Amino acid sequence: MDLQPGYALRAVAAIAACWPIFAGAEVGGVPEADIAISVDDGVTTVSPEGPVTWTIAVENLGPSDALAQVFDSFPEEAVGVEWECTAAGGAICSPQGSGDLSDLVFIPTGGTLTYYATATIEAELGSQVSDSALVGTLNGIVDPDPDNNVSTDVDDVAYTQAPVVSKVDSATSPPYACSLYDGIETTAGITQITLRFSQRMLDPSGDTQTIDVTNPDSYRVVEAGANGTLDTTSCADAPALDDVSVPIIRADYDDATKLAALHVDAQLLALPAGAYRVLACNAGLANASGIPLGDGSAPDFKSDFRVLGDNLLINPNFDHPIDNGWTMEIEAVLNDLADSGGDPFSGSASILGPDVVTNGYRVVQCVRGLPPGVYRVGLNVQASVSAVLVGFRSGPDCDGDLVGVVSAGFLEQPSSDWNFRQSDTLRLPAPAPPDGYSAFADAVITNVAPDTYGRIDSVFVHREDDDVIFRSGTDDPTHCASF
Repeated sequence: MDLQPGYALRAVAAIAACWPIFAGAEVGGVPEADIAISVDDGVTTVSPEGPVTWTIAVENLGPSDALAQVFDSFPEEAVGVEWECTAAGGAICSPQGSGDLSDLVFIPTGGTLTYYATATIEAELGSQVSDSALVGTLNGIVDPDPDNNVSTDVDDVAYTQAPVVSKVDSATSPPYACSLYDGIETTAGITQITLRFSQRMLDPSGDTQTIDVTNPDSYRVVEAGANGTLDTTSCADAPALDDVSVPIIRADYDDATKLAALHVDAQLLALPAGAYRVLACNAGLANASGIPLGDGSAPDFKSDFRVLGDNLLINPNFDHPIDNGWTMEIEAVLNDLADSGGDPFSGSASILGPDVVTNGYRVVQCVRGLPPGVYRVGLNVQASVSAVLVGFRSGPDCDGDLVGVVSAGFLEQPSSDWNFRQSDTLRLPAPAPPDGYSAFADAVITNVAPDTYGRIDSVFVHREDDDVIFRSGTDDPTHCASF
């Protein structure tokens, strides 16, 4: 217990030393004081991840003043308990503390103590949380009514409010980049769209139930058509007018983070440049207590974003086995769920470092049929020396003349944090060779410290039209300024 000791304990100790003076009335030669306690949080149902405040009230019904001890061993489901005490009528208590309550107090006849204990509940749905408070007299004071010395508050654990979507993101977004909040523009190579819910969601076995967070039909993703406008307003009318449906290959869900990931990469490619809208359907989603998203009466959740430029790499975020799209120079390169966005459904390419890795571990990929335009490459790095080096060539199969080289990466010091690195732009001139240009992407991890992982993630070879030219976005709140 962490009290604020001092005057409260000293005052009670002083009163105890002079107890015959303060004892007050006696019954049959023995001082009596009827001390009563109650505990209540004012509700009958608590959320499985929500806050709770218990009010613990102690009063002395007399006839004697009393020294007493107040106890409350809070339930294990209550995390981060902090409490404070307010005294009235001459009573004395410790002003505040944390953890379980065990407080030596003085309560004169008619005096009261009120404790307010706050915590966060971490409990399973369908369970109960029970808290009991106890008070006992000291120094020979007899309590004539022990039945009111104990009080218990019991709550069911369930959701009572509707869930909402609290965040939309890409599984590739590094911690320092923007989320896919409504109206954002980004150059991130999006292979998964993630939605974070405010509450744990209903997830029956399988992926085909009418109400199921892992049923792809509980969501919609559409791209604006030729008119350039997102016309779809609800799950029921998707796709509206000339909007185009983006297939959702599968939906994953992690109950611990309340995160759903929509896989939109049927060909292991990121979403191409365009305007997109993601919808979460009230009719297909409910929290674990069965309350529908938006309480069923609000419009379907929707959020818009725009992708600037195409990431031309296959499996750019290593969300699939590395040999899908990439060739491994050394077999030690592996998929690792520790991705740059901290997403449980994304991945990275990683190696476990020996003493010194001098020759480097590499994954390579040839991108074919590139048109003229402006190109930039980059990646997320978690290692002492990691990079992506891209050589653009005039031949269709990463052969022919070398027409340009760009690179990004190369940290000078070991780092356990993710670091975003991108190159300057390179323009491939028109006209292109008959079969287009090609690009040989060579991603390297090297100089990894012993027993630590070196990782790369979100590798990209971007092409943008001349009217975009990789906007900096530093003064534009609707743009992801990190790209």
